[in-house]
Amino acid sequence: MSVSPETAKRAALHFVHTSDMPSEHKVVILEVLRESLRNDQSAAASLDEERAWSEDDEAEVRNFLGNKSARGWQHADELAMSLAARLRRSPSEVRRKAVEMGFGVSVDFALARWASRQNQT
Repeated sequence: MSVSPETAKRAALHFVHTSDMPSEHKVVILEVLRESLRNDQSAAASLDEERAWSEDDEAEVRNFLGNKSARGWQHADELAMSLAARLRRSPSEVRRKAVEMGFGVSVDFALARWASRQNQT
């Protein structure tokens, strides 16, 4: 199960908002999460400047990342870097496309760890 960063951040917003933590901590965490979501939205607007993805590029992403889940931060980076080299794209482009295509757990260990915890419950 792949979870987008936006979905994870929105779930974290809800969790923090309904938690019993002290309000001075809650305010800071909520502010940071909201700012992060705003930054994600502005970054999405700049994605139009990237080179278009062909069907062959997307097939390469599917074939390379299919059924792979990052075992750690370094493994996630290695997968993204390897695929970026194959596709002649930046690792950040590859990460965004992988998340968009549902392979976020392959290139982002935080997502892999979160998904793993969700599957255990």
